[in-house]
Amino acid sequence: MKIEEYAEKLRDAHFGELVGEILFREMAILFPDKAKDFQALSIVEHFVGNALGELLERYQVRPVEKSRVTEFTGHLLADIQRDDWNGWLLQFREILKPFVQEFDDLHIHSPTSDLAQLRLLRDHERMLLHYVDLEIAGHNGLSVIQSFLESFNYRGGR
Repeated sequence: MKIEEYAEKLRDAHFGELVGEILFREMAILFPDKAKDFQALSIVEHFVGNALGELLERYQVRPVEKSRVTEFTGHLLADIQRDDWNGWLLQFREILKPFVQEFDDLHIHSPTSDLAQLRLLRDHERMLLHYVDLEIAGHNGLSVIQSFLESFNYRGGR
């Protein structure tokens, strides 16, 4: 993979994490029964976004403008039906699946110096898919998110 292509993939992934942080924070309001889940997911997105931000700095890549992040997130939120939790889960699962493969590939083809950040990106996407699968099956997936946060000693706060 050429460095330009790699840098663009990092930029796109970082954009996704910024969107995810805001999206999940707002989802906590839309689905109050799942507020803890979405608050925790927002924290995960924040951490992964910061890790990818370090890579963008290393490669001197400008992140996507905040206004674009906010605008895109607003479009996503506008499409969510407040009373359709299962519908949202099924839709989100289909969105996640290609990213799991994409982030696996990015991890495989990354420079050794970037492995820690890209492992975090890869693993958090797998965790999200596992969470969604548990929720679709009617199980509470919060413990999956909490385990992920505990894996890097998150103790609360930002």
